[in-house]
Amino acid sequence: MARLRVAAALEDERKRDLELQQNGGPSTSSINKSCSSIYGHGSPGGTRGRLPSAFEKNSSCGRHCHHSHLDDGLCGRFMRRKLQGQHANNSLGRQNDHYDSYRLNGNSNAVIEDGNEADLYSLQMDMPIKVLNGSPGYINILDGLNAWQLVSELAEATGQPAAASFKHVSPAGAAIGVPLNDTEAQSLMVADLSIDPRRPSLASALARARGADRMSSFGDFIALSQKCDEITARLISREISDGVIAPDYDDQALSMLAKKKNGNYIILRIDPKNLPAEDEVRTIFGLKLKQKRNAAALSTDSFTDVAVGDGGEITAETVDDLLVACVAVKYTQSDAVCFAYRGQVIGMGAGQQSRLNCTRLAGEKAANW
Repeated sequence: MARLRVAAALEDERKRDLELQQNGGPSTSSINKSCSSIYGHGSPGGTRGRLPSAFEKNSSCGRHCHHSHLDDGLCGRFMRRKLQGQHANNSLGRQNDHYDSYRLNGNSNAVIEDGNEADLYSLQMDMPIKVLNGSPGYINILDGLNAWQLVSELAEATGQPAAASFKHVSPAGAAIGVPLNDTEAQSLMVADLSIDPRRPSLASALARARGADRMSSFGDFIALSQKCDEITARLISREISDGVIAPDYDDQALSMLAKKKNGNYIILRIDPKNLPAEDEVRTIFGLKLKQKRNAAALSTDSFTDVAVGDGGEITAETVDDLLVACVAVKYTQSDAVCFAYRGQVIGMGAGQQSRLNCTRLAGEKAANW
C-alpha cells in the first residue's frame, strides 16, 4: 500500500510539474525544496530537530494535507491509470478484467478526489451489470445486487415472477406474482392498471412487494426477476423509488422509466446467467475477510417435513409462502423475522439485536398490513 501510495504521489507530482512548467510556473520539486529550507531540516529551530510533518509542509506550500482517508482515492486514481486498456491481478489471484466507476454515497464523510468516485470491479471476465440510466451510488449497488439475488432465487424456487423492494440493504417487501383479486387490487392501489387477475404476472409481484410496508418502501430500490414490461413500468413510474434492476426491459418500459426523476432514475440491467465465484471477499479496516458464498438453494422439497397444526397436509400455497419468507430472510440483515401470506411478505423485522424485538416488529407490521 505504501509503495502504491508513493508511486501514485510521484506520478501526480510529475504531472503537476509538467503543467506548471507549461504555464511558466515553478515545479513542485522546487516548491518542496523551499518548504525544506523554511523548516530547516535537522536544525534545532522551528521543528526542534525533527523532519517537518506532511501537514506542516503541505500547509506551507498551500497544498491539501493528505489524510489517511484519501489513500484509497489516491491509489484508486493510480490503479485507474494502470487498469485502463489492460488486465490486472488482484491480491487473491483473480483477474479484475473489467473496471467501472460510480459516484460515492455510501459514506457521506469520505472525501475522495476526482469527483467523489468509488470504484466497482468485476472478478469475472465480464461486468454482469450495465447502467442504462442514472448514476448509481454505493448503497444503490448493494441494494440492487442483493435484491437481484433474492428475486432470481425466489423465481427459481416457485416458478413464478418475483419482485422485491429494498431499502438500506434489506427487503422492505418481496413477493411472487400471485394473481390479485379485486380486494387486493384496490388495497394495493393498482385496480386502474388492468393487471391480469387470472395468471401470475410481474406487475402483481411488484404491487405485492411494495404493498408489504409502503412507508419503508418509500425511496426504495426495486428488483424484478424477468424482463420489465410496460404495465410494470407504469406501476414503477408513479411510485417514489430510486432505481430498478432487471435482466432486461421492453423498449416502451425503458423509455418510460428513463423519464422518471427528471431523467435521473437509476436503471440497471443484469446478466441473469452470471454465476459468481464460490468465495466472497470483503475489505474492512485494511483487512480482507473471505468466506463461501451462501449458495444454499431452497425449493418445495425443503418443506416436506413441515408439520401442519390441524394434522392435515401442507398446501402448495403455504409452501410458496414459506419460500417467500425464508428467501426474504436470507437476504435480510440479522436478526430477521418474516411473516408471509398469499405469496408476499406482510411483516419484516430486520437488523434487530434482540430476536424478541425483531419478532414483535415483524408482528406489528403484519398486523398493520
